[in-house]
Amino acid sequence: VGIAPTRLEHKKMYQTNVTGTLNLLNEAKRAHTPQILYTSTTAALGETQGVLLDETHRHNGYFRSYYEETKQIAHVLVERHQQQGMPIKIAICGGVFGQGDNSVLAQTLSAFFNKKIPFQISTNSTFQLCHVEKLCDGLLRLLTLDKPQETVLFTGDVFSMPEIFTLLSEIQKTAPLPIKNRSSLRPLAWLMDKLALLGFSMPLSCETLRIMDGSTYTYSSYKAEQLLGWTAGEPLNDFKDYVQSVANQYTLMGKEPK
Repeated sequence: VGIAPTRLEHKKMYQTNVTGTLNLLNEAKRAHTPQILYTSTTAALGETQGVLLDETHRHNGYFRSYYEETKQIAHVLVERHQQQGMPIKIAICGGVFGQGDNSVLAQTLSAFFNKKIPFQISTNSTFQLCHVEKLCDGLLRLLTLDKPQETVLFTGDVFSMPEIFTLLSEIQKTAPLPIKNRSSLRPLAWLMDKLALLGFSMPLSCETLRIMDGSTYTYSSYKAEQLLGWTAGEPLNDFKDYVQSVANQYTLMGKEPK
């Protein structure tokens, strides 16, 4: 999310998320692979307007990021192969966290503990988080399900970035980050997009701001709970433990902010 708005960067993401998925499906079909597990994302199903929706929801066609668009295209391709009889199980995941993560979320934690985030952006956008170990438990349960085709959501607790930054400040025992209005940052994001076109790595983009427009990507794991006996556990407590472990790593490395 927030990649440079260049044709090259879009092409690379399309090749990974769409072309790569299609190539893999075609090879699996050619090899008569007996079982395929495809991990999708709630971004492929899109905005929910604050409601916990289920696996039948379909994207409304408005994409806040190119990642979201390519994952939706790939998801539809996989569904089509599934409907044509391929033994595909689709796991639709929300946000995931845990040791070894290198996602945008993990990079944000790292930047915070390195004192590289001067402010937070005002937003009421929400998303869900689940610990990686809980998700893997769900994937294993789905794999062992005695059905050739199935689609199941694995989500967790609902979070927002302001809540996460509040938690980070509490753990670090620092004052909350100042809040900037999203609209006031649009000119800066536009300028940074222009610099990104020249090859510079920028911390802000118009795409990032679009994601913070109050959108919600929230879904129910009711089917996974009933069909597989799965539970997300206590994602909030798991996330607090994870953030504390990240903070401890910086303390041990002598990188604790002064």
